[in-house]
Amino acid sequence: MRKAIYLEDDPNLAFPIISFLKTLKINVLHFAFGADALCEFDRITPDIVILDIKVPGNLDGFDVAHIIRSKSQVPILFSTGITDEREMKKLIQFSNSDYILKPFNLSEFQLRLHKMFDLIVAKQNFKLGSFNFNPTEQKLSYGDVTVRLGNCENNILTILCEHMGIFIGKDFICKKVWGEDDFKMKDQTLLNCISRLRKSLNSDPNVIIESNMKLKLRIIVI
Repeated sequence: MRKAIYLEDDPNLAFPIISFLKTLKINVLHFAFGADALCEFDRITPDIVILDIKVPGNLDGFDVAHIIRSKSQVPILFSTGITDEREMKKLIQFSNSDYILKPFNLSEFQLRLHKMFDLIVAKQNFKLGSFNFNPTEQKLSYGDVTVRLGNCENNILTILCEHMGIFIGKDFICKKVWGEDDFKMKDQTLLNCISRLRKSLNSDPNVIIESNMKLKLRIIVI
């Protein structure tokens, strides 16, 4: 099931949207304060973030979006009644984002969501040498051969592909995959997953998963 973080302080607006998202089989975590939404972001790794701009507290929707963008390219859909030119310029500076102006109807909202999820699908197909990797379907395709990946292997390979060629700390991977702050608690499990991934990828010697000082990992295509 897809997951969404929804930031909206007005319950009269929030409840219909939450109910509608549930009919679309989207698991919604609703928050009225930006800080609360950010606290849950890393834990649940949502598929989409829906942000009202003007919310109470120290962090408004723009602040939340900036913090999210510092660590993730998850699609962001802004919900706003602001039409001021300066504020609109702020909206369009965010990559992989869109906005919808209040008041809006559910049909328009659904169209915006479909657009954002289409972007997710487009971005979640990776070319790895001779392999095609589809995280949504959890499969690696090589010619006529298809390899099905387990949940952990699929999530790890997705993280590595999203940061292609860049060494990623084991602590970051373990936090994302298992929600574990101390990577040493999952180090052997992670190594076992990497071993299985390397075996799955060994049909193409140009696709390599490298380790650095036993603390970081990356995937490269040579």
